[in-house]
Amino acid sequence: MDSVEKNKGPLGDEEDGGGPAGGIVEPEELVAEEFDEALAEYPSEVPTPAPPPPPPKKKPRGIKGWVGKRAKRVVERIYESKADELEERAKRVVSSAYQDSAEDIEERAVRAMRRAIALEADRIKEVIEHSVQVKKREVRLSLIVLLAASILYLILYWSTHGGGGQ
Repeated sequence: MDSVEKNKGPLGDEEDGGGPAGGIVEPEELVAEEFDEALAEYPSEVPTPAPPPPPPKKKPRGIKGWVGKRAKRVVERIYESKADELEERAKRVVSSAYQDSAEDIEERAVRAMRRAIALEADRIKEVIEHSVQVKKREVRLSLIVLLAASILYLILYWSTHGGGGQ
């Protein structure tokens, strides 16, 4: 029996005596060890796909199969007609609700526009009244200035041409 001598490494752990001198690990060995560790993480078998679903059951033949098919068609037609009827009802309800909502919105918009027009008319009326008052003041001031100028001219004329009736 060959026994491999175990040597104590620099950290006190056992090293294999058959390895490289001085316990130095070659880079190729590191890569191989990391590769082996990475392979160990993945399963060794590739999962197989799930088995196909079982084939559909055979439909009964004869009168039983005919009755089953007929019943299925009748139920489908009833369902379709009810679904169409329900869809039409839903459309009418939505249309009615939309129409009511549209009328309500239109009525509100008309009221809002009337209020806005009335407010704007009041504002315009106030602006016009203010403008008229300003013009009245301007006319009064112009008349006062004209009267003062006429009086001043009369005083100057009277003082330069003699006072009384000489």
